[in-house]
Amino acid sequence: MLGILAVLLIWWPGPSHALRLRLGALPGCIALGGFFVAALTRPLYGGAFSEPGGVPPVAGMDANLVAFAPTLLIQLAGLALVLLPRRQVKAA
Repeated sequence: MLGILAVLLIWWPGPSHALRLRLGALPGCIALGGFFVAALTRPLYGGAFSEPGGVPPVAGMDANLVAFAPTLLIQLAGLALVLLPRRQVKAA
């Protein structure tokens, strides 16, 4: 549902396209941020990345962390591109 919301905000024609582009970039960061908040606070509530006997580790790390870390980097790069102000190119 968040993906559909983001696509509609970004691609739907209408006014204030820049604002809708910025708003469309946020849901992915919110969802991934929730994963990393839960991952960082695991010791506080006794949580685990996966159940015993579940998905085996990849390269010595939990598979969820291997999957979500690059995704977060890509999402943050996209968010930075959307939120950073554009520089005006002066004509020569």
